[in-house]
Amino acid sequence: MRKALASLIALGLVASFSMSPALAGKKKAKKKVTKTIEETIDVTAVPFPNYSSYTATATPGCTAGVEGVHKATRSFETPGAGTLTLSMSGFTGDWDLYVFDGAVAIARSDNEQVGPTMAPAEEKIEMPLEKGKTYDLVVCNWAGAPQASAQLKYVYSL
Repeated sequence: MRKALASLIALGLVASFSMSPALAGKKKAKKKVTKTIEETIDVTAVPFPNYSSYTATATPGCTAGVEGVHKATRSFETPGAGTLTLSMSGFTGDWDLYVFDGAVAIARSDNEQVGPTMAPAEEKIEMPLEKGKTYDLVVCNWAGAPQASAQLKYVYSL
């Protein structure tokens, strides 16, 4: 009886040691944490209907206007790689949105709400952004009423 019990215990120990490497190799998957930044950007600005091709300005559209007069710029540093949504709606006239990486406009929403096209009062940019970079988000008044609000939403993972 003792011999059978000792053999059974020995067999159990051998089995548990042989299973250990298989179990040890499995690590828990690191759970991604998703975070969201949301903000409203209220802007008061006078119109600056700039056709860059006619005025020979280096910066596009109403972004060539004066900060605090024709446009509002919000510097945005990305805490992690993610997706930016910058949008506005319900404004009167023609407002535009831009995303700059340094001096380069990498995204724009400049629908024509005035003139023959009469697009709806909506502008939206949705794009991926890299981790740890600073971008300039520009809200500018092309030919609109003096006040508008843009919504910033940034969803990223850590």
